[in-house]
Amino acid sequence: MSTPASELMDADSSERAAQTTQKSPTQFVEDDKVRHDAKSESSQVLYEPLSEDRLEIRIIDLEPSTDYHSEIHCRLRKFSLLEVKYGNPSLFCLEALSYTWGNDAALTNVVVNGQRTRTTRNLEAFLRHRRETHEKVILWVDAICINQNDPQDKNSQIPKMNMIYGFASKLTIWLGPDSDDSSLAMETLVKLGCGAPYDKMPLLERNKVTALQKLLTRPWWTRT
Repeated sequence: MSTPASELMDADSSERAAQTTQKSPTQFVEDDKVRHDAKSESSQVLYEPLSEDRLEIRIIDLEPSTDYHSEIHCRLRKFSLLEVKYGNPSLFCLEALSYTWGNDAALTNVVVNGQRTRTTRNLEAFLRHRRETHEKVILWVDAICINQNDPQDKNSQIPKMNMIYGFASKLTIWLGPDSDDSSLAMETLVKLGCGAPYDKMPLLERNKVTALQKLLTRPWWTRT
């Protein structure tokens, strides 16, 4: 029994298609190089060179949004610390963030200068929580303000962190999103801190003690 011509054509077409989709090892290497070059080029565009003489750093304008769930947009720009060191420090309305990076395997996107940039979910959660509805927030966050793919940029910027935190008008510690009764733990701490001086620690309900224990064992407390 002969095979219909249409099936022969289909089989022949499938064979050609399979041949065209197969890649040689050289092609895989070239594809990886293209992806790496594209990533490097994107970082170079996003991270403009900084002047050491002017003690330049990068800071973030966190753009406002009335929609809590909308995509995070930031503007990364250069700033000279000399303007603070020899100018008016009170005009430097910068909020510096202290946090833990979290799980590097759990990444998500934020938009920086129009480019989608990979970041940890813990940082994205902070940016979403901190974002205002109508006003921008000026931030310094190491994961975004320093080019993590450029050792030279890291070697230049990391030594400036003491100055950045020292000049910042506000330091924010992000322990993580609300979970494990953390709101109850924070309320309890506020009440304890606002009360009269204690001869000894007042007795607390079990649920408050548990909430405090979970809050005080979050990764930020043992970060290195």
